[in-house]
Amino acid sequence: MSISLKAVDTKKTNAMFGDMIKRMNNPQKIMGQVALKAWSDVQDHFKKEEGPGGKWKSLRPATVAARRKGKKKSRGNKILQDTGNLRNRILFRNNGKDAEVVTSVIYAATHNYGRDNIPKRTFLFLSKEAIKSIMTTLQRFIRTGG
Repeated sequence: MSISLKAVDTKKTNAMFGDMIKRMNNPQKIMGQVALKAWSDVQDHFKKEEGPGGKWKSLRPATVAARRKGKKKSRGNKILQDTGNLRNRILFRNNGKDAEVVTSVIYAATHNYGRDNIPKRTFLFLSKEAIKSIMTTLQRFIRTGG
């Protein structure tokens, strides 16, 4: 017993794959959307105050007390958001072929990876949900251009 398949007219299929290859070689149209999705995900980490392993370590009581002593721009007890400088200086960019989420804040790595007395509070990563959404967006773009 066997099943036999024969390609009769491959022009449509060849054209479809040709279009897909063109889109993959020219991703400028989609990379802005990818960068925005990634940036939005990083912003969500600040809102939820959590990293890939769960909630960030709470602020020390001494940190909370220092914030209450009259800093004009303090945002209360929000972790990594005392003045909003770090969160507000997370940017997205793309050069047509790559999408990035970046920051130029000098102390960002210290908080993202931890150091000495400063606990690790990872914020610069993509959640599983964001990766899935980005992959769906890229697949749709490659298949249909939309």
